[in-house]
Amino acid sequence: MKALPWIIAVVLAGIVGFLIPRQTSSPTEIPLEQVYSKVSSAIVSVRTDIADLSDPELQGLGSAFHIGNGVYITAAHVVEGGTKVYIDTRARTVKHLEGVQQAKILGVVKALDLAVLQGETIATQVTWASTIPAIGSRCMAIGNPFARAPRTLTVGVISGLARVQQTPNGALAGLVQFDAQVNPGNSGGALLNGNGEVLGIVSSILSGTGSSAGVGFAISTTQARAVVEAIVRGEKPVLPSLGASSQDDSAVLQTTLPGGIAESAGLQAGDEILEIAGLPVESLIEASAVVSASAKGAKLSLQAKRNGKIRSFELLIP
Repeated sequence: MKALPWIIAVVLAGIVGFLIPRQTSSPTEIPLEQVYSKVSSAIVSVRTDIADLSDPELQGLGSAFHIGNGVYITAAHVVEGGTKVYIDTRARTVKHLEGVQQAKILGVVKALDLAVLQGETIATQVTWASTIPAIGSRCMAIGNPFARAPRTLTVGVISGLARVQQTPNGALAGLVQFDAQVNPGNSGGALLNGNGEVLGIVSSILSGTGSSAGVGFAISTTQARAVVEAIVRGEKPVLPSLGASSQDDSAVLQTTLPGGIAESAGLQAGDEILEIAGLPVESLIEASAVVSASAKGAKLSLQAKRNGKIRSFELLIP
């Protein structure tokens, strides 16, 4: 994952119905050594043509996991800026490209920090988790920290759900928060449940130094899976959009798109968004991220200030 020593992460606590379906227990957990044996060879190293191992942010370097038929999942920021992407299926560092195969980018969704690659088919693959993790349940992160420790497994617990975090590429919402140690190079790797199934795609950390501080974030499987499947089918995923703009990314609306979600809910220019789906927001980016993370048909409560008075609205996700 990218080291983000200068990032100010905005973590908005709260259990939100539209982002968190009813929590369920993980399938019967298996010993850690069996989890590692089961999935480790499905975890690969990713690098692009702009990769630089001397860069503390490890731009162009990260991890990915194989879901079958040569399809690999990673984080969008891992491949951002590169014109060529390479996958190394061997358990080694990524110092050079000898024997490494070039992969094809099937799709990138920046709003979810998600990228789908096509490479060589290997024997081992991981499966998506079918249940939502419960806070306090065991989890494991597996990836390539610092691009020098391939297929490293760390263990922790799910410590939060429906988190929102600011990143250099915008805000992400609906994140799974966990405390298994991850570091630069882990981005794009898999966050697993106790049965070795993928709960999410490791995306970022909350840290003042760029190294693990005990709080990591992953793109939830509940968000990523349908998008990945659409990309593999050759479709272009379209995420819901709030349909509004602001000046200097404040929470005050400057315009609303005719027929858009915001206008349809009754919002208008000059309204200041205070809260959406129970989460306080300070910018339009954060509010838009919550909308993008929402499922079709969801209804989101929203509070905004208009002419000094707080009003309530309801957003319908088409």
